[in-house]
Order: sequence, then C-alpha cells, then structure tokens
Amino acid sequence: VEDDDEEEELNRFEQWLTDHLGEKFMKALMVVSALISTVFAFLLFLYLPKWVVGLIDPLTDNHIVRSIAEGIVKIAVFVGYMAVTSCMKDIRRTYEYHGAEHKTIACYEAHLPLTVEHVKKMTRFHPRCGTSFIFIVLIVGIFAACFIPARFVVWQRVLCSLGMLPLVVGISYEFIRLAGRYTNPFTKILSAPGLQLQRITTREPDDKQIEVAIAAITPCIPQDLADDQW
Repeated sequence: VEDDDEEEELNRFEQWLTDHLGEKFMKALMVVSALISTVFAFLLFLYLPKWVVGLIDPLTDNHIVRSIAEGIVKIAVFVGYMAVTSCMKDIRRTYEYHGAEHKTIACYEAHLPLTVEHVKKMTRFHPRCGTSFIFIVLIVGIFAACFIPARFVVWQRVLCSLGMLPLVVGISYEFIRLAGRYTNPFTKILSAPGLQLQRITTREPDDKQIEVAIAAITPCIPQDLADDQW
C-alpha cells in the first residue's frame, strides 16, 4: 500500500512539473540528466581505473601488468557500484523484477506453462543475463587493453579503449551466446563470475512481480519456437 501511495505521489509531482514548467522543459531536463549520467559513467568506469593505476609507478612499467591492474580496478568499481545501489529501496525493487524476468525465462526455456506456481520454482540466475554480459565485456576489455602501447598517457588510453569498444562488445556477445547455447566445463567457467554477480542484481520476486514478468514475455514468444533458438 505504501509503495502504491509513493508511486501516486510521484506521478502527481511529475504532472505538476509538466503543468507548471512545460513539456519542453521536462524533455530538456531528461536530456541533461542523460548527459550527466553518461559523463559520470565515463569518468567512473573508463577514466578512474586508468588514473588510479597511473598513480602506482611499479604498475606503469609493464603495459600488460598495467592493463590487468586497470581491469581489476574497473571490475571492483563495477561490483561495488552494484552492491551500493542494491541497498536503495527502488533499485532493490527493480532487482526483484529482474529476478522475476529470469525465473520466467527459465520457465519458458524448460517448456513449462507460464504460471506463477511454475515460475516460482525456477532459478533467478541466467547465463545470458545483461549483468553477465557486462562482466564478460570487462574481462575481454582487459585483454584488449594489453595491445594499447605503454607510452600512451591516460587520455590516449581512454580514447583507445573507446575505439576498441565495438570489437570488445562483439567478442563478448559471442561468448555470452556460446554460454547460453551449450553446457560444458568451458561455458560453466565462463558463466560462473556473472552468475555470482547476479546474487546482487537479482532478488526473489513476489507473485505480482512474477505476473508482470509473465505478461511482459508472453507477447514476445514466437509462434515458431525454432525462431527463438540461439
């Protein structure tokens, strides 16, 4: 009941802002918010690791050691960010919906009827999760960064990292696709870190959240199940 009241108050506040400040102002505010978020993510996940490692002289002598150290810092920042945000009430509720999504997909892939009773029995951990994908991107990025010349300064290393991002993302996608299609020792090792990270980014959902997940996935199910093969 409290959550419904808070949501209603939020909707009223948003409507008040729209009525008094105008729709164009609200759209501009959203654009500014998106730009600030992008800059923050850039500084936190790209610039900060390189800057921190650059302060430690012994790590800057060998570019491979430096790349690995930057990757470790980046992973630590990412995991820490996920852990801190999971303490927020709204984010925790989002993670519950995330868990509902995973359980529903697991139920669908097990060829069971999409009912609350069946979905509740499923696991909330999934090898093709976006969380796992991001983690693999970070790992692949460590190896890609090893090819950046050691003589480059921080801003040059950042630009190189951005330039290699499409390649890193493409390779990571193929890895996550492989992990979702096959179950063997290699794919289990590949998926293990991301699955553990999902202990932070997913939570056990309630029945209503499962109903929402079922309603969301049902229109996406193709008539020919062969079209849904990875």
